[in-house]
Amino acid sequence: MAKSSRRLPRSARARAPVAIAMAWPKSITQRKATTASVMAPREIYCIKLERPMVASCFQQTCAIVTSGQGNSPLQVKYMKRFIPLIILIILAAAGGAFVYWLGDRSGQEPQEALIRAEFSLVNTSGKDVTQADFAGKPMLVFFGFTYCPDVCPTELMRLGGLLDDLGDDAEKLHAIMITIDPERDQPEDMKKYLSAFHPGIVGLTGTAEQIRQAASAFRVYYARVDDPDSAASYTMDHSALIYLMDEDGRYVSHFSPDTKPEVMLQRTKKLL
Repeated sequence: MAKSSRRLPRSARARAPVAIAMAWPKSITQRKATTASVMAPREIYCIKLERPMVASCFQQTCAIVTSGQGNSPLQVKYMKRFIPLIILIILAAAGGAFVYWLGDRSGQEPQEALIRAEFSLVNTSGKDVTQADFAGKPMLVFFGFTYCPDVCPTELMRLGGLLDDLGDDAEKLHAIMITIDPERDQPEDMKKYLSAFHPGIVGLTGTAEQIRQAASAFRVYYARVDDPDSAASYTMDHSALIYLMDEDGRYVSHFSPDTKPEVMLQRTKKLL
């Protein structure tokens, strides 16, 4: 007995299958959906792939089989062989565009950091000073307050230790602490407080507005927090970074509480 073969209507004999994106199936089957066309009748056969290739880009591949002569619609099953090639082409194009984008950016000059040394304050001798008075030497700048219970003493000890490690080179830079609590930190009080950590650390204070402007220039966070246990019924919440600025007051780097002393010393020496 001759084997029977399933034949499609003449209108469905394809000249060339065309892939389009629809829904993503999981097994290889064919679903037929007849559509109308002004040019010629055609049928759509959906090929369900065994595994997804790039689910975000192709969720189902279907073959539109247009009317024609000489080709069997079973050829649509071979279309899945072209899908990996199509995906590779798309990924290669995307990768090339990304590499071009990186190369284009690499030729750009780096943007200037938003952090800058700009202030108008009062030193521990009661003299008005600005960043111009410290120009010509790199600066190490820390924002804190004398009533700070733990963070400030720890960071000031690290700053004093850095100055000790620099030895004679410590004279080639300015070490500065700017208070964030001008209400309590008067010039004379800051002088006594800072001398306990290192005689080379300069203290700066000022009005509340002057402190706000200085903190804004360095992008420093600080806020007054109520504290019933404090003698003044409040404390200060603030960031704990030591800023390394060059001789022109431009940002170079910063040291967090986790920065190792040897790293601080290495980065600072590069500017001296």
